[in-house]
Amino acid sequence: MNDMENKLRQAEILNLFWDNIPNPIAIVDKDGYIYRLSPSFLNMMELSELTIEGRKIDQCFKPSISRKFMAGIGEVVKNRKTCQHTISIELPSGKRCQFYIWFFPIADNGQACSFIGIVLLDITDHKQTEARLKYYIMRDQLTGLYNRTFFERKMRYLHRRKKDYPITIVFLDLDGLKIVNDTMGHDKGDQLLKDLARILKRSLRSSDIVARIGGDEFVIIFPGTDKGSVEVTLDRIKHYTDIYNQKRKIPLSYSIGIATAEKPGKSLREILKSADKHMYHNKIFQKESTHNRIG
Repeated sequence: MNDMENKLRQAEILNLFWDNIPNPIAIVDKDGYIYRLSPSFLNMMELSELTIEGRKIDQCFKPSISRKFMAGIGEVVKNRKTCQHTISIELPSGKRCQFYIWFFPIADNGQACSFIGIVLLDITDHKQTEARLKYYIMRDQLTGLYNRTFFERKMRYLHRRKKDYPITIVFLDLDGLKIVNDTMGHDKGDQLLKDLARILKRSLRSSDIVARIGGDEFVIIFPGTDKGSVEVTLDRIKHYTDIYNQKRKIPLSYSIGIATAEKPGKSLREILKSADKHMYHNKIFQKESTHNRIG
């Protein structure tokens, strides 16, 4: 095989590589003119080859997308070295994808950065899985409320934010859950927990944080809210609970404790303990009141 045949064969192999590589790749010049795109790039970005031939990136993509590509190209031209970015792109079909993108310089005729190579890696599924895992790590699986892990993290975060004071914490304990579980089965008890969670979510503002931190224990954090304002929310919870109990054979009953940190300084954990203690006193008082009425 002579040199010419060898070069033609090498070019043929390179074209086969280019046409069959699964990861989307592209070559553009420093001004954003498209030199070559792999078929996988065209397919991934939902483009027709006829629409991009010899055109600039900003003529082929929406401004929100072309700006991201041009930013990476500009960074390579300026620094003469590879850079990486994670970007979110809405494709022509409306599908939103996330990509990890490498931009790297390609030297030609002694010029350090006459062309820029672009390689895309679709990380949409990975990011969605990551988001689901993050959701489940922070959520109580039964009720869908936040769990103790998230609650503890939020407490530490709020403790450092002076602008969120006063902070009021409500400790809520579902009454009689053990009796329901022992006499009617855990399915009935689980249903009570889920129903109470729905009532709480319906009653609260988007800025309020409600978590299930134990078997029958719930905590609500009210940032930037004093005790008087929280009482209004508790009345709303009671209202929805009363409506619920009118239609159910197994009524919802709970004991509530409340405590407020008026300003930074006192640990929110101490405020939580105060709310817990207040809840316990209310539970004892309710039991004694019920006993006295029966007696």
